[in-house]
Amino acid sequence: MKERVVLILLSVVMSFSVYAENFIDTLPEKSVVVDGYERPEVEKRISSCPLHDIEGMWQIANDGSVMAIERIVDGEMPDDGNACYRMVVVSSPDRSISPGTLMGYVSPTAKKKSYEAVVYAKSNEEGVLTGSKHCVLTIDDDGLLKFRHYRQGVKLNLWKFVPYMFRYSVITRDERPKDLDGCVRIYPTPAAMLSQPRYL
Repeated sequence: MKERVVLILLSVVMSFSVYAENFIDTLPEKSVVVDGYERPEVEKRISSCPLHDIEGMWQIANDGSVMAIERIVDGEMPDDGNACYRMVVVSSPDRSISPGTLMGYVSPTAKKKSYEAVVYAKSNEEGVLTGSKHCVLTIDDDGLLKFRHYRQGVKLNLWKFVPYMFRYSVITRDERPKDLDGCVRIYPTPAAMLSQPRYL
């Protein structure tokens, strides 16, 4: 019994060390505010260079917030040859959240137009974002950016240690469709994206 508990704890520690190697998992514990994210500045910067599929300004469908997704080029990214992006608030209906507030980090996956991200999921009264969550971002055929959250790590089920103690359990259900959360690109417009170069 003790050996089993020790093995489970070791696997938890090992899983944390593996996940920490991914760049997106270096997201700070709480958000920081970076300069250069007033809307005119962002539009000028975006229009001055060729863009990857995910880059641009996006409006979040359920609350109207606007965020920018841009490549990280200022030394924040490790020099391993892979493109990485940051998500930053441009405007928010919550006035406590300032333009330039870091929302999360994004990195490409092996699947076309599919990205892995770590984003903040909570905010406090001062507009500080915390509580990071993993999700997959996908650009669908209509050009919409869809969010799908997932859980990562080891799940510890203590009920396995107490067999037959409870024959029945309560199960909660969440029947909300998982592809309702997402964004619409507002800059550049989808038509302007047709002429973008493709990067391998």
